[in-house]
Amino acid sequence: MNWLSKLNWTHYLSTLILLFIIVSLPVAIANSNHKIDQNFEFDLLQIGMMPIFKEDPVQTVSEIKETVNASNYLVLDINSGAILLEHNSTASAFPASTTKMMTALVSRDIYELDYSLPVLSENLVDDNRLGLKVDERFKVSDLLHAVLISSSNEAAEVLASGFGGGREEFVNKMNQTARELNLSNTLFINPSGFDNENIYSTARDLGILARELLKDEYLSEIVKMTNYTFTDIEETTSYTVYTTNQLLYEMEDVIGVKTGTTDGAGQVLITAIERDNNRVLIIVMGSNDRYHDTKQIIDWIYSTYEWVDVDINNLID
Repeated sequence: MNWLSKLNWTHYLSTLILLFIIVSLPVAIANSNHKIDQNFEFDLLQIGMMPIFKEDPVQTVSEIKETVNASNYLVLDINSGAILLEHNSTASAFPASTTKMMTALVSRDIYELDYSLPVLSENLVDDNRLGLKVDERFKVSDLLHAVLISSSNEAAEVLASGFGGGREEFVNKMNQTARELNLSNTLFINPSGFDNENIYSTARDLGILARELLKDEYLSEIVKMTNYTFTDIEETTSYTVYTTNQLLYEMEDVIGVKTGTTDGAGQVLITAIERDNNRVLIIVMGSNDRYHDTKQIIDWIYSTYEWVDVDINNLID
C-alpha cells in the first residue's frame, strides 16, 4: 500500500494545496517586488522523505499536549521542514543558554579554529564557571567545546570580547546573523543568555537556529559529545567539561543540541534526535521538567508519524 492510499480525500486535497503554495509562493513574492533577489533558497519545506500521520495513533494531538507542561514548544522534521507539533511556538520567551548556539555560529564566522584568545578580568562572570584565569589564552576550538558542551559563560564571554569591535560589536553581529536567518522574533543582549528585560526569542526561531548550527559539521560534532578535555595554549592547566544535556547519556539516538536554565526562562532544551536517517528537532521552553517533556514528545512523534518518500512527479501526474 503506498502512502497516498493511506490518506483520505481531505488529506490528499490538503497535500495538493500545500504543494501548490510551496511551488507558487516564492515566485509570487519575487514577482511582486522587483527589488527582491530571485536567486534565493526557499528552505521552508522540501520534497523527499516526509512524515505523515499513522492510521491509528496511540495519542491524539490534544492528548499529548495535556502531558507536556512546557509553556512553549515546537517539533520540526529537520530534513523536510515540516512542523510535527507546536504550542505557543511564536510567543516570546527568554532563551537562556540556548543563546550560545548563536555565539558559536558567529565565532565560526569570524575566527579560525586555531586562533587563540586571552581571558580578561571582565570575562570571569558568575555562574557556570570553569575557573579560567586572567591572561590565560585558549584556542577558539577549545572555547567552542566549553560553550556548547558545558555551557560555560566564561568561554562565551572570552569569544565575545576577543572580537575586533569588542563584546558590543560581537553581540551586534549575533543580531545581524539573526536577521539574516529570518529570526524575526529574536533579540540578543549578551553572548551567554543571561536574563535581560530586552532579550527574547521563540521556539520557532530557536528551531531555525539549531537547524543552522547542525549544518556546520564541526559544531554538530561538538554538540554530540558528553565530555572534552583541553588546556591553555601554554599547556599549564588542564580543563575537562561535561555535557549539561542528560539525554546524551540516556538515549543513543540523541545527537545534541543545547540546554538552558535561568530564573526567567525556566528550563529550556533543544534536542536533535535521529532514527532511521530521519532527524527531528524538539524545542522546549518554559518547562518545569524539560527531560520528561522531551521524552514524552519523542515517544509520541515516533508512535504517531512514519516517514515516506514523496515524489512530486507522482503528485503532479
